Amino acid sequence: MYRRDVRGAGAWALVGVALLALLAGGCSLKMLGDPDAEFSKQVYGFNGKVMVFLVGLEKKLIECGIEKPADLQGKQCAPASYADNRGFYLETVPLGLAELRLRAGANPPNETTLRSIDELEAMLEEFRVQHQKNQLLPRYVQNKRLVINEAFVQILLLEKAKEIAQPRTGKK
Repeated sequence: MYRRDVRGAGAWALVGVALLALLAGGCSLKMLGDPDAEFSKQVYGFNGKVMVFLVGLEKKLIECGIEKPADLQGKQCAPASYADNRGFYLETVPLGLAELRLRAGANPPNETTLRSIDELEAMLEEFRVQHQKNQLLPRYVQNKRLVINEAFVQILLLEKAKEIAQPRTGKK
């Protein structure tokens, strides 16, 4: 005989009723943390470091004459090598991401922002792996730079949405 487990159903019903009561009573359910100007400054700062690195890497690849996949075969471009740029991946990226997570996590609810930071981290890790495999071409770096920059823009737009959603108090 099939028996349905309903032990948690009563608790969920109470949560639903409480939410309906709050909404019906004119209370709004807060979905985003408060706007944080310091967090936005951190995002801009980290974005700047990442963009300077990527533009510089692209320039180094071009200066080494690497333009197409065949150019990567057996050719070393020391200034653009993973070994010469490990510090970016081992220090700049983890520290920048940790700062963003710390600030965003201290301003709940901020799950959407934290997920966006996770997506940015995944993009930077994918780029690191390609760099470590010596598979970077200037065009690839340029394309990834645009995609990574859009990830930063997404995080900043979330902060802007918080400003817009914040109730106006009439104070200036």
